[in-house]
Amino acid sequence: MNTDLIDTKRGLRLDRVVLLGRTFEEYRRYFLLEPKELIGKDVLDVAGGVSSFCAEANARGIPVTSSDPIYSLPAEQIAERSEPDLESVYPRHWKCTDLSLELLQNPSTHARVSRACIFHFCVGLQKPS
Repeated sequence: MNTDLIDTKRGLRLDRVVLLGRTFEEYRRYFLLEPKELIGKDVLDVAGGVSSFCAEANARGIPVTSSDPIYSLPAEQIAERSEPDLESVYPRHWKCTDLSLELLQNPSTHARVSRACIFHFCVGLQKPS
């Protein structure tokens, strides 16, 4: 492994996968999505994590299927694992200015929005298909 690249890489360094909720709007901005162009098209969200993107997109007429290894766990366990990630990551995440969106204003707002995403995700996970 080339450690020179690691030392110069900008951003947040994590030693494991963390569970942070992402909204439809965050996905739209990160990936430059045009929602009108996606209506009626099948979308696959790989490594979707605990985002509310799938639920929000489906509500907008964009058929999204999300896949992630975390989905093998019960919703309660996912929610329990998410909270410590929010507490440990958001204070550091916000310092990475290229990851911060004006949409989310500040770390506490970002964490609140993420918690709402996780809740929305877990409620949807508990519903029978």
